[in-house]
Amino acid sequence: MIVSDLAAALHIFFAESAPTIFFLGSGYTVIGILVDVNRDPEALSSAYIFSGLASQTFGTPTSDQPTRMVIHTRIGAASQVASEAAVALRPDQPTSFQVTPPESPSLEQGAVTTSRRGLFVSLSLVVAVIAVLWITNTTFVSVLERHAEFVLRRALGVRASSVFLQIVMEAGGIDVLAGLIGATLGITVVLAAAIANQWTAILGPAVTMIAPVVSLVTSVIAALWSAYRGARQEPATILRAE
Repeated sequence: MIVSDLAAALHIFFAESAPTIFFLGSGYTVIGILVDVNRDPEALSSAYIFSGLASQTFGTPTSDQPTRMVIHTRIGAASQVASEAAVALRPDQPTSFQVTPPESPSLEQGAVTTSRRGLFVSLSLVVAVIAVLWITNTTFVSVLERHAEFVLRRALGVRASSVFLQIVMEAGGIDVLAGLIGATLGITVVLAAAIANQWTAILGPAVTMIAPVVSLVTSVIAALWSAYRGARQEPATILRAE
């Protein structure tokens, strides 16, 4: 048996005619061509002969040139088969085998999940910074446009802390509403995708409340400077200037 890459290099395309290849002065009849060697990439340019003939021609395997075996298992059963293969093959001498199972898919999935989580956290931080800057600018423009209102309230006896609290609560209320709308749209999209692909959607209550909470915290932080500027305006100075 020879692999398709070796067969193509030797210009052997069909095994029905029983072509013969020569190796170290000995002729071997090709009885088949292997096409699928994905599980053993090292065999891309290899040829296989019967074990009895191999022992007669090349001698018994040694520790420097051991015999290799590739076992095909079902998905998820590789670790279990690897722990029992040596005993199943040679119950009398299981230690004569060195079994190397493939890496666990869970480890690879864990690495991918960690990388993906790091990417999402980075993107979230960038979006949060942009949101803070945007809310700060919008709130500051709003305070400038409504400075006459705040000055009039101060002139009527409203304390600066009340004006400060008003600006912060207005910004927080608007952004909490925006967070609730965004969370609702996100949940709707997730459920629609799960239903379309026949998946089971799992949404924790704590996760769904993250968006409104983050919106509230972000808006309060972004509105602090604008609220401070709006509350510290002296009524007498502003009214005299106008």
